Amino acid sequence: LFRSGIKPWVRTFSAVQAKIRVTDAPVTAPTPGPGVAAEVPADRARLRADEDRLLARNPQHYTLQLMAMDLDAVTKRVNKWGVESQAVYFRTLKQDKELVAVSYGDYSTRDAAIQDSKQLIRKIKGITPWIRQFGSIHDSITEFRAIAR
Repeated sequence: LFRSGIKPWVRTFSAVQAKIRVTDAPVTAPTPGPGVAAEVPADRARLRADEDRLLARNPQHYTLQLMAMDLDAVTKRVNKWGVESQAVYFRTLKQDKELVAVSYGDYSTRDAAIQDSKQLIRKIKGITPWIRQFGSIHDSITEFRAIAR
């Protein structure tokens, strides 16, 4: 059955929940040293609001997922790329670790998403957007919220 040598890792929700510590408290950046500009702290309320916006999207439509990393890294890259106004964040799990993913755009067809992806690749060097349906993002958000209660 597992010819590749990979075996599934079976675990309970409680085991996963024990590894995740989610609160509604704001996530604050470390205090910068002298001469360093303070960044605007991102918070859980923003994440929750963005997730709610994503859950309201048509599950048959497409979006571009730009990345999934820790919140600080995501915020820095989104700001560097200049796509803050189009970026919508959501929390997800990968190997029991909370990551923040970035969604970009809402496309009624896969072809439209592909075309915008090509333009974005020219604008942001080194990026490889992942074309996803909102339905799969809805599943990720729902799964995260169920585990992170």
